[in-house]
Amino acid sequence: MHSKIGILLLTWVSLAWCEDAKFTPPPAGINGWPNKPYDKVVGYQFANPDHISFIEDGVLALDKLKELKRKETVLNADQTAALLKATFEEEKTPGGALCYDPHHIIVFYFDDKPVGAIEICFHCTGARCWPQNKAVWWHTNFNEIGKLTISLGLGVREPDPGNDSPKSGQQRFPTSPKR
Repeated sequence: MHSKIGILLLTWVSLAWCEDAKFTPPPAGINGWPNKPYDKVVGYQFANPDHISFIEDGVLALDKLKELKRKETVLNADQTAALLKATFEEEKTPGGALCYDPHHIIVFYFDDKPVGAIEICFHCTGARCWPQNKAVWWHTNFNEIGKLTISLGLGVREPDPGNDSPKSGQQRFPTSPKR
């Protein structure tokens, strides 16, 4: 009897420990986005020779992402929460340029299927999200998103032709304050 209880206790502890290691998304609801559950968030830096957007007319089309991506990284729950806060929660003034030549996209997945995405152009400080949320235009804190993409190894610029990381002098978003 005691050995059965011991086995059950060991199994429960093992399962509880495994649960803690899983990705736990932050609660939805920052300006109502994302409006679907997700279990993985991946950031991509991509080449964009044709100046395309993966988000057009309310549709996410990632068919060229595999061909164009140069770097990718999985975000943890804290990084995802920071991204959502910087994208939707801060009160900011929108950027002025209108180039919209994005080189970064963060995709939210559930069961390996996209359920949301935030696409970023650091040149003009423009962003689009799918599903659409108009709050992105006046709430996005590009300094914080830039710091996050740099810490993820994705940089803030388009990829170099040699697929090298951006040089520190090219980054507008310092990861730590200057002294």
